[in-house]
Amino acid sequence: MKTQLNNMQTQLNNPQTQIALSKNQRVGKNLETFDIKGYDKLDEFISLNSCLTTTECIKKIKFHKFTSESFEYLINQINSYRATWSNIGPFKKNISDTWYNTKSNKLQTIENLLKENLELKEKNKSTQEQLSNLLIMFDKTVNVEETQ
Repeated sequence: MKTQLNNMQTQLNNPQTQIALSKNQRVGKNLETFDIKGYDKLDEFISLNSCLTTTECIKKIKFHKFTSESFEYLINQINSYRATWSNIGPFKKNISDTWYNTKSNKLQTIENLLKENLELKEKNKSTQEQLSNLLIMFDKTVNVEETQ
């Protein structure tokens, strides 16, 4: 019994154990505010936004402020305990470190990419218009200064 206690104390003093405990505390603190409705939102988000890295996902997700650690921990739990999370995920990370929902079929993925492509084209058009307007204003300013 005393040997077991000594072994446990040695393990707790191990720097690796301390790092793991600290990480688990950070993850737990982050996820304790995660709303139950967030699971369905996460499933939908990854389905609609496939091919994003962990960092990109946590920047785009508006329903919870994940950390990289808490996001990947939650994904791992969902993937590991399929009986609990039967209607959520599973999620896979491909070779380029981007996530996708395995429930998404190819047609849905293509539709999502087309939608994103259209959104980016609109954003690009808007940015080009803004740039054009700025250039016109700049030219007018330069012309006024030259005539004075």
